[in-house]
Amino acid sequence: MSAASTSPAQGEGEAKAGANDSGEEFPFKQVLEIKLPSVEDADTVFRVMNVDKEVRPDRIQRTIRLDAPTIHLAFAATEIRHLRVAVSSFLQSMSLVVDTIVAFK
Repeated sequence: MSAASTSPAQGEGEAKAGANDSGEEFPFKQVLEIKLPSVEDADTVFRVMNVDKEVRPDRIQRTIRLDAPTIHLAFAATEIRHLRVAVSSFLQSMSLVVDTIVAFK
């Protein structure tokens, strides 16, 4: 897993949760790239993780893009604590999905 300083470009295979069109700023950002062992695993994780939308779209924006076998994540938040909670929760859920995939292989 690696962090980068820019958010991924909009494109095919992308879903955005918590979009805010009001012009409110989201100054705190985190971008992650997570490479999975196979294209199939990446696709499964991508589809499962797109089911849940952000609970507070006025405070958190999340973009997830699939460039198999890599999943690109971009988070933006109004406060650093919201960013920490969103990233942590997402990664915990993603870890559960990956553990489930491994258990059924």
